[in-house]
Amino acid sequence: MKVTKETLEKSRVELTVEVEAEEVSKAYEKAYKKIAQKVVIPGFRKGKAPRVLVERHVGKEYILEEALEELLPESYVKAVNEAGIEPVDKPEVSLVSYGINEPLVYKAVVDVKPEVELGQYTGLEVTKMPVEVTDEEVEKELTYLQNRYAKLITVEDGEAKLGDMVVIDFAGKMNGEPIEGGSADNYRLELGSKVFIPGFEEQIVGMKPGETRDINVTFPEDYQKEDLAGKPAVFTVTLKEIKRKELAPLDDEFAKDVSEFSTLAELKEDLKKKIAQAKENISREKMEAEVIEKVVDNANVEIPVSMVNHEVDHILHHFEEELKYRRLTLEQYLEYQKKTLDELKEELKPRAERNVKTELVLEAIAKKEGITATDEELDKELGKIAELYQQPVEEIKKLFAQRMDDIAYSIVRRKTIDFLVENAKAV
Repeated sequence: MKVTKETLEKSRVELTVEVEAEEVSKAYEKAYKKIAQKVVIPGFRKGKAPRVLVERHVGKEYILEEALEELLPESYVKAVNEAGIEPVDKPEVSLVSYGINEPLVYKAVVDVKPEVELGQYTGLEVTKMPVEVTDEEVEKELTYLQNRYAKLITVEDGEAKLGDMVVIDFAGKMNGEPIEGGSADNYRLELGSKVFIPGFEEQIVGMKPGETRDINVTFPEDYQKEDLAGKPAVFTVTLKEIKRKELAPLDDEFAKDVSEFSTLAELKEDLKKKIAQAKENISREKMEAEVIEKVVDNANVEIPVSMVNHEVDHILHHFEEELKYRRLTLEQYLEYQKKTLDELKEELKPRAERNVKTELVLEAIAKKEGITATDEELDKELGKIAELYQQPVEEIKKLFAQRMDDIAYSIVRRKTIDFLVENAKAV
């Protein structure tokens, strides 16, 4: 087989492939036998009719097409390896010449992974946040724990306040007509949680158990239901029950009840360490984002359109999954936003292009610095997965056998980012 390569614009390559006539003849013979097993020719059992009769029955062109179904994929894979390219999309194939006992000649134009021209990626200045924990921050965490473990006491005689947990019946109307899905009985609501539209919860404040009140609100302009957006409504609310938090005093007994510590001082020290670790993690994440942004900005690469389009589809797929959790379909989202799918894809292209460039740059740095995933690191990662799924490691190895490249890639990516941060100048 002969292969010639021509580099086109924007990381596109044209391969001219010539498959020898002998290989074409073998593929034709194989295709003929396959077809002969299926066709029915009077006087012959399936697979026993002479070739000339099979050719006359189905046509030589049909057999040639069947042979091509095998010749093209096989020869293309070999041509890609011989040319030393890394395709990132399906090829555009055009036949040049093809026939019985003749060479198969075709051209394949395909986008390939582009070359990255790296700029400066070490010694870059990045901002390191100071990790200091104040007494106020520790007290805030203690207050959170107080509220989390607070007892709810029923208020028999009193008015609802912000922070109370109330049980209500409500029914909403617009222009005197009931709002679809705008009513409920025995609904539990924490006043001040902002679960309802603005103004709703605040107007319950001051109500007493058994009291009924009309609450006037206006739906936000960006409300997801277009027929309600920006419009006034009235909700008739009956307050049925008030429960108020009773906070435990901050002392050693409290520490014993909410943690593994015996004293409040020990609990405070643990909270301080956890806050410090959280701040350290945030600082690290910001440093990583900053150094990656600078490294990517310093690099040059021509990204094929197909890679951007694939990433757009990838982003869109994850977005659809997120919408499902909000009980929305992509079609509903587009309707609410008054956009077409093509318009949304166009909006996503800059983000997609940045994502692709980032991965290409990180991959190029890893290659240049010889950053790889060791067997020990792969085993460690598989061990984590096994622990997560509570399965034996050997079973996980079997399940993830086809995804080892993905696992290795994630390890290399992590190590590359660590390398960039370690070789940056923290200021």
